[in-house]
Amino acid sequence: MKTIMLNIFLIFFFLQIYCIEPTKTQADVLAEFSLQHNGIMGEGAQHSLEERADSLHFVFQKIKNAESIDDIKKYEELFFLLFPDTHQMLESFYGLNYKTGKVGLLFDHGCDHIDRFFDLTSINNDTLITKIINISIDAIWDHGSMTFQHGVQSKFNENMKKFCNLLSGYSNQEIFNFWYFFYDGPHPENYKADYKELHPQIKKIDQNIAGLMEKAFEQLLSEDRCPGH
Repeated sequence: MKTIMLNIFLIFFFLQIYCIEPTKTQADVLAEFSLQHNGIMGEGAQHSLEERADSLHFVFQKIKNAESIDDIKKYEELFFLLFPDTHQMLESFYGLNYKTGKVGLLFDHGCDHIDRFFDLTSINNDTLITKIINISIDAIWDHGSMTFQHGVQSKFNENMKKFCNLLSGYSNQEIFNFWYFFYDGPHPENYKADYKELHPQIKKIDQNIAGLMEKAFEQLLSEDRCPGH
């Protein structure tokens, strides 16, 4: 009962922010969420992470049951804000530690949540892609990021020029990291055909990004390892 009441409070907290102060940035909203959340739950970042995960799934269920376009928009915006901002948080929510057997807070819902994230229709495309890039530049292939990686690849192929335009604002190291994650996995050689098809298209859009793409893929092919284990 306590968890349900807390989730309801969080929903109304976010809605209040959206209705009263629509000009707030995502960072502002999440900062207030964090402060308010810790005030309710007590001290400790782990408490906040657990409750954020709980609230994310609560909002996910609200999207599934929403009957109006306005409700879908409202809950999709909340879902976007609560969805992990970093690879570390992605793993905390959906990951699996192969050594300890410990699973993420939302392990059983990982595929559904990540699929929903990439299918959000109420979020500005630039905003959505920017969050995708920000997670990817800090990511490695692992259990929690496998589904996310597939989503990145699919979204990129649908929005190639938009991704390149946004990526051009990042550092060379960050662009390299994006491509490294894009093709990361136990067998990057399986992506050779996809790479040969995609690389010439990227080169026509941005030669620097294409060069970093090539560098990242070549490094992956040269490594002898099994990520995530």
